[in-house]
Amino acid sequence: MENLIQQLQVQLQETLLAFPTGIREFDLIRHLCNRGDNLLQEDPFRDELSLFQTHFLLFHVLYRLQQTLTATKTSRVEISSLHIQLSPYVEPTAMALETHDPLQEYYLNLDNLKTTSEQDVQDLLESFWKKFAGLERRQAALVILELEDPVSTDDIRQQYRRLAMKHHPDRGGDKIAFQEIAMAGKWLGISGK
Repeated sequence: MENLIQQLQVQLQETLLAFPTGIREFDLIRHLCNRGDNLLQEDPFRDELSLFQTHFLLFHVLYRLQQTLTATKTSRVEISSLHIQLSPYVEPTAMALETHDPLQEYYLNLDNLKTTSEQDVQDLLESFWKKFAGLERRQAALVILELEDPVSTDDIRQQYRRLAMKHHPDRGGDKIAFQEIAMAGKWLGISGK
């Protein structure tokens, strides 16, 4: 496994040098798969578990490359699914705080790759989609309350109360608008407070 990781690290560095403005993870996987010496799974997109394993191995090697290049003060590796890029090394300032990166810790531990089952991947995907749906719901609720992010909880609460009073049916307001406002408050976790 270590030999594979070292070979993949060399491939990744060469590939990132060929894309100086960066590359998305999906495109990077495709690019690596199209090489004659492909070190990834034969078909990393065949199912969710294969894709997760490919993603994990790729990020494991990217974080190792990041550590290597930072230690040698050669380059910096920016890592996210939407943008992976080699950047010039910048010496941290004395004021820069060293931050703990839980993602780096997760991906550098190969036990996480070995122990993640198909069900674990399904659970991760379900959790992601629930969170994503929650973000969409928040945006919809803010639109109903005539707000947009960034907005504080206190501002949301004040706007909720103002609109609820304005549209309350007992005060001659619109019942449907009041129900929408109540639902938005519920989605945002502030109604009834």
